[in-house]
Amino acid sequence: MNKNRILINCPSCLKTGFIDASEAISSMGNRGVTAIHILNNRICSHSFVVYIDKNLKLRDCFLTDFQVDLPQMEPNRKIENKKIPDSDAIDVYFIKINMPAYPLIYTIKGCLNNEKVLFINENEVLKVHLMNLFEFIFHDSFAINLMIEKREVYQDNRAQHYKDFLIFDNNKIIRDKNKILTKNNIKIDTLIVQKFLAEDDAKSSLLILKNEILKTFEISKKVMHLIETYKGEKQLSRERLFEKFKETSAIKISYSYLEFILDIIKNYFNFDLSALSSYYIPGMGI
Repeated sequence: MNKNRILINCPSCLKTGFIDASEAISSMGNRGVTAIHILNNRICSHSFVVYIDKNLKLRDCFLTDFQVDLPQMEPNRKIENKKIPDSDAIDVYFIKINMPAYPLIYTIKGCLNNEKVLFINENEVLKVHLMNLFEFIFHDSFAINLMIEKREVYQDNRAQHYKDFLIFDNNKIIRDKNKILTKNNIKIDTLIVQKFLAEDDAKSSLLILKNEILKTFEISKKVMHLIETYKGEKQLSRERLFEKFKETSAIKISYSYLEFILDIIKNYFNFDLSALSSYYIPGMGI
């Protein structure tokens, strides 16, 4: 293998290609992990992001062909700099170097959908930092039911304690009875984690995750209010809900983000969506 080149695979079509190691090294900085955007037609027809660690090994790949933007807004609750945990509590660089991205994505998706989540992990030090991470980003918004256990603990207790859990072991999904971890369902969660991984500064990384969760919580409340106060005789269409949100808020959201929010208010808040039409707009996925 040529040490000056890194082999990568497209996560969609699996076509292989190479990037120069110098490209990864030059953008690594102090993070230990760097993100490189592979544009269309460089390896194949797809656009995707690869994450390379300090040992120049490929950690993760994410498609970026889907055109979705996260909402641009400042959450109502400001986070004071002094309240951001230091590296003794949450070592962001340690997490990024030792943690594949998909377990982070799966955990966020599970917590936002009110799932009991079991994340299998063998590293006790990493477990402490991860639990502190998730407690920080979900504090003051969503209540979470998250456990991080060793594989042996899971195997010894799975019959008694973990029947109703969403369970994954690194990138491997062991149980997902509600089918929430499909590629189409985790697009927004993936973008959130991508932003976290791409940020160089540790405290900024934490703020990005925390703010995205707070935005999700606040937008969920706004959407529930719009549905509750709808006075029309017919069911409220998704298109009309989207327009009403634009009319009453300065926040710009996409149709895909609205569907992401509707899943959350249905599954986390147990909100009745019977007033909302199930009609999908052709070609728009909604």
